[in-house]
Amino acid sequence: FREQVAGWIAPSSPAETLQSVDTMIEQGRLKDAKNTVEANINETEAWKHHFELAAARIHALQGDQDTALQYLSKALAGLEITADELMKDAAFASMITDVRFLQIITGQAGSSSVVPSKPITSISAGGDAQILNTQQGTEIRAGDVVIKLPN
Repeated sequence: FREQVAGWIAPSSPAETLQSVDTMIEQGRLKDAKNTVEANINETEAWKHHFELAAARIHALQGDQDTALQYLSKALAGLEITADELMKDAAFASMITDVRFLQIITGQAGSSSVVPSKPITSISAGGDAQILNTQQGTEIRAGDVVIKLPN
């Protein structure tokens, strides 16, 4: 309630709002964080993708992977975030084995059969896990296990 009153007295900037959302997430107040993001996601175009990323994190933590992936896909269209950063984000820990998540963060979602301009892109996925984007598709390697996804 104190945060609501403070918001009425002196509205916070989008950056401050996102910082308070991060605090709410850290405190496990996902419902409050979700309400704050929903109230501000269309507030300003310049911050829209940041709020979409916050929404993706919240939905991932709540176990709603489909909605998390939708928001993540939108967020990545306007933000410069590496796949490594997303793989290390604790909010997405439950999604790192989801093929759709891997395709979105490596830019392979909805790709056509066009050969990528870079022959191989390698992304460390933590530990001995690795994601490789090749001309033939995406390969996920963890120890002796290799999963190949066609383009």
